[in-house]
Amino acid sequence: MRQTLRVGVNHLLAWVRAEISAQKQILDVLAAQEESVSAGTPAELEGTTGDVAVALDSQEERRLRLKRILTSLARDMGVPASTMTLGSAVERLGGGPNAQGAPDPSAEQLWRLRGELRELVKQVSERNRRLASLIGLQRGIVRDVLSTLLSDENGDPIQSEGSLIDASA
Repeated sequence: MRQTLRVGVNHLLAWVRAEISAQKQILDVLAAQEESVSAGTPAELEGTTGDVAVALDSQEERRLRLKRILTSLARDMGVPASTMTLGSAVERLGGGPNAQGAPDPSAEQLWRLRGELRELVKQVSERNRRLASLIGLQRGIVRDVLSTLLSDENGDPIQSEGSLIDASA
């Protein structure tokens, strides 16, 4: 393997490891937020919401880093950058179930790490959907309670538009 390609593969391995770590952190933060939504105090919810924001803030930076790495690999492999993905890079390096001959150890490592990353992303997505459903359910309960508390003596909801008064009268 050429030296420039080896450097690119090493960068890709480092990115995948960092992304796995970041996805695990996001999963932990979402679990903490789910717990605070279910049984926590408003202060705990505010804290976990801030933790989620911090964990997600670095996503764009990681995405741009991956794009730079894949663009460099595409150039080194002589393929259009638009066709280069993590999966296609692994396949082009000879990793995965369709590998022919003796694959590069880095390619096999990338294949395994890619599978781990895919599973973590799936778990984050599932946890996020569950959290969104829980928050939606709580929002509905709060809306129903407020509607009940803010209705007039006939049970009709109080108008939310308000009314103007003549302050000079």
